[in-house]
Amino acid sequence: MFVLPVSLLINAIPLAPDGLGVGEAGFQGIFLLFGLDKGAEVAILFHAVFFIFAIGLVGLLYLFSNLSYEKKKSNLPDNKMVEI
Repeated sequence: MFVLPVSLLINAIPLAPDGLGVGEAGFQGIFLLFGLDKGAEVAILFHAVFFIFAIGLVGLLYLFSNLSYEKKKSNLPDNKMVEI
């Protein structure tokens, strides 16, 4: 229960450009301190789940914003030119 938050804090430290495995190494090191050997795998799984969740959330927001835009667009009256 203590391992994951500490590992996430280590992952947040910007030591290399774009992470480049620093978070995974931190996960592995912290997990090894507690006698567990699957730290890098947990880090990659955590990042994959977070990425999929973020993409899904953004996709749903885009879908619903596009639907509401189409609904508003269909409720507008036609722009017919009126001659004076």
